[in-house]
Amino acid sequence: MRRIVAFGAVLVLFALSIGAAAGTFAVVRGTGHRIQLLGSGDAVSVLVTSDQSRLLIATGNDRTAFGNAVDRVATGSGFGPNVLIIAGDGRNLNVSTTALDQFDPGQIYALHPLNASDLGDIRLTRLDPLPANPVRITLAERVTVTIESIAISTNEETYAWRTTISLNSSRVAIVSDGKDVPLFDWSLPFSAIIVAGDAGELPIELLDTQAIIAAASSLNPNEFEAEGWAEQAESTVHLAPIRPGDVATLTFDGEGLTVTSDGHITEIQPATIPT
Repeated sequence: MRRIVAFGAVLVLFALSIGAAAGTFAVVRGTGHRIQLLGSGDAVSVLVTSDQSRLLIATGNDRTAFGNAVDRVATGSGFGPNVLIIAGDGRNLNVSTTALDQFDPGQIYALHPLNASDLGDIRLTRLDPLPANPVRITLAERVTVTIESIAISTNEETYAWRTTISLNSSRVAIVSDGKDVPLFDWSLPFSAIIVAGDAGELPIELLDTQAIIAAASSLNPNEFEAEGWAEQAESTVHLAPIRPGDVATLTFDGEGLTVTSDGHITEIQPATIPT
């Protein structure tokens, strides 16, 4: 029987400076590397933190839930991301507009061209795109963040994206949507998979992971058990649904990860990367 763990949602942020190589960022040194997942309605925002350096990927349809989650992780009146990355389309840009109103980061990017016509917020359409695809971010010289996107419509207005965060042998992936998983290479193992959008069409047979985290609206442990996930997965998989306004924290702990949510602590072993 698969062990089920409930999580809250948080985002991950960090300060960046442009590196010498194209498509590469260097991030200031810090301590206490962690990923926080923020429950943002039917989606999950991600905050990556190292000491006082923070990077936030903002997406979701519930402004109030996002604000409540931010309040839970804020460390003071001056709290905010050094880098803000906007993702999503349609109603999942509601949280993005809130992030633009709430924060004044040093750098703001659109993860890919945004379809923001329904919101009528011209700021979203004027955001600079990430300078390369893929783009690699180095945090505190040891944590690397790689962001890649793929056009999934002929007019290139709709994109799938994946962000990979690595420290030592621990690798965490954030993917735009469950149905987008087959578009990316999963030959290397991941300790945890975070689905920013709808996890309902997530093909577990493609993944080698110990934890799957997504918004509670699409990650129902009972439904996934009924669909035979336990039989498809090679080992125990922790399902972590995040409710709106909730926060979950993944802390890089030695060679592995510690996941904390609602008072529960789960140890995730490192994903062994073949040499």
